[in-house]
Amino acid sequence: MATVLLSKPMRPASPTRFPIVGVVTSAGGLTALKQLLGAVAVDCGMAFVLVPHLDPKQESQMVAILSRDCVLPVVEATDAMVPEPNRVYVIPSKFYLTVCDGAFQLSEPTEPEIRETAIDIFLRSLAKDQGEHSIGIVLSGTGSHGTLGIRDVKLAGGMAIAQEPSTAEFDSMPSSVIREGLSDYVLPPAEMPEVLVRYMRQPYINSATLAKVEIQAEDGQLDRIVELLRKHTKFDFRCYRKSMVLRRIQRRMGLHQLETFERYIQLLGNDSAEVTALYRDLLISVTAFFRDPEAYDALSAKLRPDLAAREDDRFPFRVWVPGCATGEEAYSLALLIIECLDKHVDSVALRNATGSGRGDGPLSEGLVTSSPRHLVTSSPRPGIAKPIQLFASDVDEAAIAIARAGIYPASISADVSADRLKRFFTEAEDTHYQIGKQLRDAIVFSRQHVISDPPFSKIDLISCRNLLIYLEPEMQQRVLSIFHFALADGGLLVLGPAESLGNASDLFKPISKKWRIFQKLPTSRRKQLSFPIATTNASHSPQTNLSTKIPPRQTYKSLVEKSLISHYAPATALINRRYEVLYVTGPMVDYLEFPAGELTPSLMAMCRPGLRTKLRFACQKCFAEETNVSFVTAIKRGEDSIQCGVNIRVEKLAADTETLLLVNFVDKPSRGGDPTNPKHPQGYLSRLIHRLRFGPSSLWRDRLRQASEPNYVHQMELALQGNTEKLGGVIAELEGANEDLKSSNEEIMSMNEELQSANEELETSKEELQSLNEELSTVNIELLDKVKELDVANNDILNLIASTEIPTLFLDTDLHIQRFTPPTVALFNLRLTDLGRPLDDITPRFDDDELRSDCRKVVEGSEPIQHEIVAQNSRLYLRRILPYRSKGDHVSGVVITFVDLTDRLTLERSLKESKDHVLEIASNEQQRIGQELHDGTQQELTGLSLIAGTIEDLFAQKVQAMSDDHDPISFSHEEMSRCMETSSKLVRGLKEANQHVQSLSHGIMPVQVDAEGLQSALTELASRTTVIGKVACSFAQHGPPSIESNTVATHLYRIAQEAVNNAQRHGKATDIRISLSTGDDQTELEVSDNGIGVDEANLRQHRREGMGLQIMEYRAHVIGGVLSISPGSNDGTIVQCKITT
Repeated sequence: MATVLLSKPMRPASPTRFPIVGVVTSAGGLTALKQLLGAVAVDCGMAFVLVPHLDPKQESQMVAILSRDCVLPVVEATDAMVPEPNRVYVIPSKFYLTVCDGAFQLSEPTEPEIRETAIDIFLRSLAKDQGEHSIGIVLSGTGSHGTLGIRDVKLAGGMAIAQEPSTAEFDSMPSSVIREGLSDYVLPPAEMPEVLVRYMRQPYINSATLAKVEIQAEDGQLDRIVELLRKHTKFDFRCYRKSMVLRRIQRRMGLHQLETFERYIQLLGNDSAEVTALYRDLLISVTAFFRDPEAYDALSAKLRPDLAAREDDRFPFRVWVPGCATGEEAYSLALLIIECLDKHVDSVALRNATGSGRGDGPLSEGLVTSSPRHLVTSSPRPGIAKPIQLFASDVDEAAIAIARAGIYPASISADVSADRLKRFFTEAEDTHYQIGKQLRDAIVFSRQHVISDPPFSKIDLISCRNLLIYLEPEMQQRVLSIFHFALADGGLLVLGPAESLGNASDLFKPISKKWRIFQKLPTSRRKQLSFPIATTNASHSPQTNLSTKIPPRQTYKSLVEKSLISHYAPATALINRRYEVLYVTGPMVDYLEFPAGELTPSLMAMCRPGLRTKLRFACQKCFAEETNVSFVTAIKRGEDSIQCGVNIRVEKLAADTETLLLVNFVDKPSRGGDPTNPKHPQGYLSRLIHRLRFGPSSLWRDRLRQASEPNYVHQMELALQGNTEKLGGVIAELEGANEDLKSSNEEIMSMNEELQSANEELETSKEELQSLNEELSTVNIELLDKVKELDVANNDILNLIASTEIPTLFLDTDLHIQRFTPPTVALFNLRLTDLGRPLDDITPRFDDDELRSDCRKVVEGSEPIQHEIVAQNSRLYLRRILPYRSKGDHVSGVVITFVDLTDRLTLERSLKESKDHVLEIASNEQQRIGQELHDGTQQELTGLSLIAGTIEDLFAQKVQAMSDDHDPISFSHEEMSRCMETSSKLVRGLKEANQHVQSLSHGIMPVQVDAEGLQSALTELASRTTVIGKVACSFAQHGPPSIESNTVATHLYRIAQEAVNNAQRHGKATDIRISLSTGDDQTELEVSDNGIGVDEANLRQHRREGMGLQIMEYRAHVIGGVLSISPGSNDGTIVQCKITT
């Protein structure tokens, strides 16, 4: 399967030293995930990676859903992210997730039909990257997903946990792991975190402990454990690597939370199930179909031409797979060889069909009518040209049973192509595949120990992958010697990627160094092999060479014993259970002979004719009953038939050692006398039989027949008796076998009928399920539309809740929290994990004793209730409780809102204070204007009225002095001068009164501001002050005019006007300067004078009593400025107003 890598992950600075727990699930897994994560502690020290079976077309909501039930942060995994402890990571939809160099790696599937799920892909990468620190958990789900991944986790030394099937909504996934024997624990999800924490604290998984000290067994403790295993399982692990055995023992100790070897030894002594579990762990019966596909490609490239060029008389092609475990490797090899042969046969058939071939070879027969797929089988049959024989062996009976059944989970489709599944497999019930008959018939499975049992011989291909790495180096070399002995000339040896030949490089030549494919080399010397190398019941080291002899001491006793044995002892052989000759003495040549071919140590293979059958039956009886047996039989010695007595005794070197048999042979004299006597007829005939065989005289032949007839009849009787006994035994066995076969046949017939009935029921169920599936598809489409609508509505609600600034709390009828807006956290101590908790469990940050009772009233009466409350932060809220109405106007809870009234009340209070202040200022200004009119204008007008009265009196006197109304009025020069002077005063007074009124009107009327309005107004103020106040007043502008606000310009003008008036009236100034400076971010108004100045005391008094200074400060505050009053450098006063723009 091809994937597209998004980016190369960055390797972390230090390797990950905490466990990464891969949690996989499919259908019904959400509930199990909630239960698992709900029981995880905050400081668990592990990283959880959740890999559910997600729909690639839908966005996953897993992070949001699980965050409610988990105290750990739940995030979505991203590419190149480095996992951290105490966190939960969720695989994103539409991606595959793997772990590489301690970092996450995302990839996109590119094939339209994906045979391997994200579940197995992640678990396999986790096992490869984390090794012993990997932990796999399989929860609820359908199918067999996760089984292949958990297999790799176990092979890497990690831990596997399966959910208790009774607690799973769909138990297919955990049941598949349990059925394959891969689970270390079977637990409900809520109990898994506690087991994980205890397991993590063990030295096997605790990286901190391992970094400091490696646990070592004390003297003899490891040997005691191995001895316990040997007694219970009859298997000796002393030839296995001690480091591997130690690590596997430590793993089992970690699973049981044991820290000392002594406690674990006690557990082994009391619990036979743990002994079996340790035995299975040490055997590591884990394999897979086509592991390392490139290695199989390289082997196929080598086999294809070799098989095509192979002579027909060299078939069947023999293959041996030692350590086959559950059979996947053996079936993979058989499948590969069949495909190689098929390609050759297809090419031959094509040549024959086109006339390019000779057509008279053995492969050409029947190709037109028979499919080439049927040309390969386990044994020769008519019409079959190239059979194969594949022997697969292992010491694990449970694994062999699985291999013989040939039933594997459907997840093997990740390793086996669809074409191969269709051709070589059949679909079994319960989502499994079963090996087809063609492939199954090609393989023979047997229990065999490659170290202690005799090997197969004349093998063309041995595949022993990942077995030698578990053996000690010396034992590896001995096993390689066995392989060399078992292989035929030119045979192939395939090893695992981590294995090598070592010192056996002179026995093989490399074909592919990368994939460890070697070919046997012929040797001029034959290495002597000692069988057995190690025995299951041996009490000594497996490396002991049994052929080594200890030279005896040359004492008189030993000399006599040796002489007696050499000259007078009968022919004797010491054999073991495999009939291998361990020691011989006496004239064995009279009873044994060497067969043609390679030398063999088997006693049965060397027996003379007539001895083998009875001797085998007698030895079997001795081993079975451990009793001595004796019998007499006739053997062929040259042309003669000799009566031989055989005595078999059971012997043991020690009480707990292997049972041995001592077999001695003695010639028995016939009833006709001593045949060794020259005068005896039999001896006479023996000497003359060759000469008389072709003699011309029938008389001699008649005499010869008469002389030998008694002995001949006796021999025939003995032979007939022996054959009768054998035949009787064989007939009894045959009858028993026939009875068993009849019984089995009846059972098979009954089962066949039941299966036919079940098949009919399944067909009916299949049709019903198909109909139901169509209905479910329609409903599913409708549900998807509804889900989309709900997603839109949910997104609107979530955005509304996230954007509102009003604290809002949603409760159900039991006053349990259902939802809340983010501002609610300021009033309640809430977290996302508080959803679903009762309101009584949450402490509010305000005093409201009637909150819960009001909620109950709203639920019961459906009438809103509101009340003002004060929070702990001194803010005032309007608490409103409204009914939560669902469909049908049903009250399903309450909605509590908290409207913050603090800012509104503060603003209202500020507005009221401002209004009062403005009214006070207006009143004071009115009083000031009135006072100005009274003290100034009114007094001036009073003075002017007096001047006008003087002129009026003068004219009145002149009128009274006239004697005649027609007489003109005359004035003297003096009177005229006085009148002119008085008129001038009157005119001047009127002008001053007019200017005074004009100045008052300018203070009341607003300044008209345009682009240069403030500058013009300040210029006019300086000019008027100079003319009317008789004070030198000037204005200066610094910078371009940039004030565009009418309000700001008006207030600045009023501040300048008030400052100029204060300088004239109170400061007695004779020189006043007004300046306006504008910059990029600041505007500054300054009024300075040379008056009497002001000190701090006078300034405080003016602030308390005078309104002018208060008005100036108020105006500066309104426009966002700062007013400052300070003494000048040369007396006088400086008034500044700074505004930041």
